[in-house]
Amino acid sequence: MPNYIRAKFEGGFYFFTVVTYNRIKLFRSELARRCLRNAIRETQSKHPYETVAFCFLPEHLHCVWKLPENDSDFSRRWLSIKGLFSKE
Repeated sequence: MPNYIRAKFEGGFYFFTVVTYNRIKLFRSELARRCLRNAIRETQSKHPYETVAFCFLPEHLHCVWKLPENDSDFSRRWLSIKGLFSKE
């Protein structure tokens, strides 16, 4: 497995691609999209960030975030979103 070095800039813009397990076309489901929206909203309320762009496709998504000026921890946000989505 590659050893990635991730750039972390406080207040930076970040582009993400997130793919579903085995590329299952999960986001065709309204329930899955609703659960993801709920997880994102709850995470944003606890760990603020700005969603600059968001694109759903059946088995993955793309998004661009802008983090607060004093914060570069996008990992915590994704951990929260994925955990809340899975529980819901």
